[in-house]
Amino acid sequence: MYHIKKKNSPRRWWITPQAGAVINHYNDLNGWHPGFAIGSFVTTNLSKFSDRFVFNIGLELNTSPDYLYWTEFPSSKKGWSYTLTNYYTIESRVMNGTARPFFEIGVHHGYFIAQQYKAKNAINVYNWGIIAGIGMYLHLKKCELPIRIRYCYGNKVDMATLTIGYTFKLK
Repeated sequence: MYHIKKKNSPRRWWITPQAGAVINHYNDLNGWHPGFAIGSFVTTNLSKFSDRFVFNIGLELNTSPDYLYWTEFPSSKKGWSYTLTNYYTIESRVMNGTARPFFEIGVHHGYFIAQQYKAKNAINVYNWGIIAGIGMYLHLKKCELPIRIRYCYGNKVDMATLTIGYTFKLK
């Protein structure tokens, strides 16, 4: 009897610091508000046979001018809003070529903090929701640069981010 021997790939781990631009939409207010994003995520392959499907765990800090504070207290010191988000996504990627497209879907949760100096109506709320994203890994010799567009739909804050990162192989 013949046995087919399958190639087993070891579990792989990567870490990717990233930075970029974000626009936030606070569900209780009108309009989108620009800012910046910085964060990092850890990736591992889901199958011991392929790196095509991976699991990401990430942490991201988004910040933008505090819209509530700027409109209610325009002559005072300006404040900033922060969104600290933890996310979990499953990503499917193309494995060949220099430009390797991917898409991802997942969930997120975290806190939205409006830092309003001297304001009595500061907002600190728990935010959760779903994530959908697309992007491309630029595979350059031993370097991977992920460019990612992600939309996070939340119960209190919606976010759209455009980030670029640098991937380091851990194991």
